[in-house]
Amino acid sequence: YRGNRSSPSHSVLPDGTFALPYEGETPVMVVSASGYSTYRASIRPGQRDATAPLDKDIVVSGRLARRGEAVPLRGMVSILSPNPRNIVSKTVQTTDGAFSVDDILPGPTYLMARAPGMGALVKTIRLEAGAKVDGLLFEFEPAASVSGHVRDAGGKAVEGISIEVEYALPVQERSLLAKFVGGRKTTDSDG
Repeated sequence: YRGNRSSPSHSVLPDGTFALPYEGETPVMVVSASGYSTYRASIRPGQRDATAPLDKDIVVSGRLARRGEAVPLRGMVSILSPNPRNIVSKTVQTTDGAFSVDDILPGPTYLMARAPGMGALVKTIRLEAGAKVDGLLFEFEPAASVSGHVRDAGGKAVEGISIEVEYALPVQERSLLAKFVGGRKTTDSDG
């Protein structure tokens, strides 16, 4: 890939070697093979040789449900990995509560699930190459709503004040929720 442009795909030769022509720009090499996680790496200017170490594919599956009930919830699950080779996060939509995500890199991984009217949940798991994690359950409770007005000491509405929800989670997970869920609002003219 060069920017938003993709070059033609090339197959790997029987001995495991490959050749990808490029013209001096700095592309991203994407290598995929059945049963393995996709490898992504930037090619340095002038680089002529590269090795693509592939990890056995990881599959994570489970379901979204209302806490204490077998009622499935539609929603989405995002896989967010701090692994620097995983430059793309993955999101899957679910209409029946069940989800399955593959092509995940090994290491510590954050899974964030969202369901309409239920907010978001984050789970942290450490994944080994080739792992199959099945039966992961995200149990939701209805999301809370907070409302009010901001007024100065004289009782006048104050516009432009930022109100943010802080989650009772470890810092890394809290920042992920804030990034992907929001939770920040700014007061308007009536405070």
